[in-house]
Amino acid sequence: MADAWDLPVSFYFLVTFQNMEGMMVNVPFREVSGLGWKLQTKDQEVETGVKIKVMESLTYGDLVLKRPVTPLDEDFSKWVDDCIRKLSALKKSGGKVRIKTCNVVVKLLDRKGEPRAAWSCTCAYPSAYSLSDLNAESNSFAIETITLSYSTIERKK
Repeated sequence: MADAWDLPVSFYFLVTFQNMEGMMVNVPFREVSGLGWKLQTKDQEVETGVKIKVMESLTYGDLVLKRPVTPLDEDFSKWVDDCIRKLSALKKSGGKVRIKTCNVVVKLLDRKGEPRAAWSCTCAYPSAYSLSDLNAESNSFAIETITLSYSTIERKK
């Protein structure tokens, strides 16, 4: 039975972006975090005076993606840059701006490169960006961190 399932490793994954026009692109990242959800509850007193927890809402984490800085001519970078340009014009437009969202699928791969588990995040858009410190005494890569907010998350096969 143990041979039927190879335990997945966290370093072998694939991130795919699909825009609303159907174009799909695989984007390499060094690190992915933030896949998750949380059920918000509240205490409610019932007729007997006992407090019980009742469901209130479902919230989703932010998808945080890290990778070395890449040129702006790459499709993913163009999408992020386009969203940032439109969002920076938010004040000028009176709070009305339309950005293109993407569906994002994160796949955990087995040793053959086949998906073992996947998470689909719908209507994702960039909500934060940061660049690692630049240090002349360091020999590390310049890493960009892109945070995406999304509407829903679903575990796929």
